Amino acid sequence: MVSDVLKSINRFNADVTLGGELEDPKVSVKTDLDKKLSSAFSAGLKKQAARYEKELKGLLDTQMQERLGAFKGEAANIADINTLAGGQSSALGDLGSSASGLISGGGIKKLLRF
Repeated sequence: MVSDVLKSINRFNADVTLGGELEDPKVSVKTDLDKKLSSAFSAGLKKQAARYEKELKGLLDTQMQERLGAFKGEAANIADINTLAGGQSSALGDLGSSASGLISGGGIKKLLRF
C-alpha cells in the first residue's frame, strides 16, 4: 500500500528559504507533501476497506444461503400469517356488523322478549 501511495504522488510544492550567515545558516522548508500523503493514504485505506467489506458481505451471504437452504422446504408447510390474519379480521368485522344490527334494530329485545 505504501508504494501505491508514493506512486500516486507525482507533484508537490516546496518553499525553501535560505538565510543567515555562513557560520550560522538558517534553512526553512515549507511543503504540502504532508497533505498529499495524508490524502493518498486516506484514499488507499477507503479503497481497501471497501474491498474487505465486499468480501465480508459475500461470505455472509453465502453462509446465510447455506443455512436458510435447510429451511426452504419446511417454509412451504408454514401457513401464510397475513392470509390467516386477514381471514380473522374479516370474520371479526362481520361479527361486529351483525352485533350492531341486532342492537340498533331492536333484535335483542325480540330475542330476550322484553
